[in-house]
Amino acid sequence: MERYRLDKETILECCRQGYASGYRTFVLQGGEDPWFTTDKMVDIVSAIRGEFPDCAITLSIGELAKEEYQRLYDA
Repeated sequence: MERYRLDKETILECCRQGYASGYRTFVLQGGEDPWFTTDKMVDIVSAIRGEFPDCAITLSIGELAKEEYQRLYDA
């Protein structure tokens, strides 16, 4: 299976479509991809949370340090 990446705007558009369809949980799954730095993920999570504050966000992005998980939680 070939890996691929979605940019922030594409992810947000998927969330918009899901929200319009009644979904209230968004799952971001990427495994361990060094391209998606913690800063990039914090930016994406923050954008989703800002646009959809009533939704849950689940991450499946590999092992991180406790501090990195905290930053994502706080986003």
